[in-house]
Amino acid sequence: MALVETRNLFVNTEQTLIGECRNVTLNLPQYLMQCNENQKMRVTLNSFSMRKNWYSLNKFNNIFYVVAKSTTNVVISSRVVIPQGNYQSFTDTTYGLSQAIATALSTVLKAAPFSVTNDATVVWDFVTNKLKIVIDTTGATANALSEVKLVSFTVPDYTSVTGTLIQTMIGSNTIDAYQDNFEIMGGCNEERNEIPGTTEADQFDNLVSMFSIASTGGANPTFTMEGFYNASLNSEEAIYLRTDLNSTAFQTSGFDSGALLFPQVVNSQVFAKIPLNNPVAYYVQENGSSVDNATPPITSTSIADYRYEKGYELIQYTDNGNNIYSILLLSKKVNSFRLFVTDSYGRLLPEISQNQIDCDGMNFTCSIRVDVFQE
Repeated sequence: MALVETRNLFVNTEQTLIGECRNVTLNLPQYLMQCNENQKMRVTLNSFSMRKNWYSLNKFNNIFYVVAKSTTNVVISSRVVIPQGNYQSFTDTTYGLSQAIATALSTVLKAAPFSVTNDATVVWDFVTNKLKIVIDTTGATANALSEVKLVSFTVPDYTSVTGTLIQTMIGSNTIDAYQDNFEIMGGCNEERNEIPGTTEADQFDNLVSMFSIASTGGANPTFTMEGFYNASLNSEEAIYLRTDLNSTAFQTSGFDSGALLFPQVVNSQVFAKIPLNNPVAYYVQENGSSVDNATPPITSTSIADYRYEKGYELIQYTDNGNNIYSILLLSKKVNSFRLFVTDSYGRLLPEISQNQIDCDGMNFTCSIRVDVFQE
């Protein structure tokens, strides 16, 4: 095919007529995406730019459940919510993720219906990078917590119909039903909407535990739980620019949180996959002076005296001339189309607050090239 004409569209979602800053619908002038019957159009992402101004630990990966069974087969559970934020360390005693998990878990365990006395401990191993969690059930009613599990749900077809253990635990908290928390914690996830078993006690036995579990036994046992692989401060490696343009793109079903595994390959709205930046450490002393000016200089023994600071972080993509992210349109004319930025599961990037959306605080800019070819 011979290239006949090229048109460029520059987009800034800071001010939108239809939609909001992460999710915009553009009404196009008649000529921009239109070709003759004997022509075809190709749409290419030339460039993309967006500030990384949402939390790495956010509403999509900060929730898990603690569930226990008694010797008399009574099942109890509670929701554990880790405070959202950009955690830069597991081990920092004040700002570290391990401490945040321990505080959130302890708060739940020391309240009803668990009512234990002691705090849970959470330790990140420097060598294996796994989390180890210890739960001491002293203070709880004897034999009430004979078995304990931590559970992270990723249920693509979740329904809140009552009658099963999962619905009893999650209820109407649909965001809880599909969480990436297991990736943060380094554990396994529960994907089923219904768990085998005629009773909740049977279903508890079949529930996938996020961690391996060892117990001391007895009326008030201590549980030692360990992740199956290394924990992480972030559960995303890239963001996804998506569009509703009618194209020939395909994807595996795992790119949408609501998609079932069958069929495995489906039509896709993914326009581009844009990697997030690898974190670069910058340390400052607690008094605010930089490492370069620190006296004495930062050393492995004084690392605890310094804290990480992240400044302006920009997500950028520029096409290298090979039309890496391009779509061959099936239609001859496009009057409007949608652009939206999501995580790997098709969820709009998580806002810190609704005010951030109302103030267009998650806008992006991009340039799109429309090439017209003669068939």
